[in-house]
Amino acid sequence: MGKTRCFFHHDRQLSDLRRRLPALRYGQQHFRSVGGNGTDFGLSTDVDGIVAFSRILAGTEVLVVANTSAFGRFDDHMLVDTVINGGKNASMKMEISHPGTPSHRCALTSSNVVSWENGVRGDSFHATHMRVNLAPMELQIFTQVG
Repeated sequence: MGKTRCFFHHDRQLSDLRRRLPALRYGQQHFRSVGGNGTDFGLSTDVDGIVAFSRILAGTEVLVVANTSAFGRFDDHMLVDTVINGGKNASMKMEISHPGTPSHRCALTSSNVVSWENGVRGDSFHATHMRVNLAPMELQIFTQVG
């Protein structure tokens, strides 16, 4: 009975957030690169990796991050939209977590980063990113603050 109640509570939270944030319903979807050192970024290619994407609509970004590993934590940086979130003292707030990490804010950092694809170094560019920490099989949804 407890697990069923938890499922319906989480489902209700997701429905309420989707109703409140049009970007989750209609926004353009952009997959997000990850980087363990805050400098080198690429899409997660591991079987037990990270699924990260943003939904953007009318200058609003919602970031969804899921750790697909059943055993390993994820503690890395995630790129976000620099045009929307590149302001001074910008941050994002965790709206939902399953299995239930307490809500908190993540500060955004702007710096020069390098893109990587299939082990090949790509361009260097200025980008905005934030550090996220997820337990195994955890999903977190972030929204802009301010």
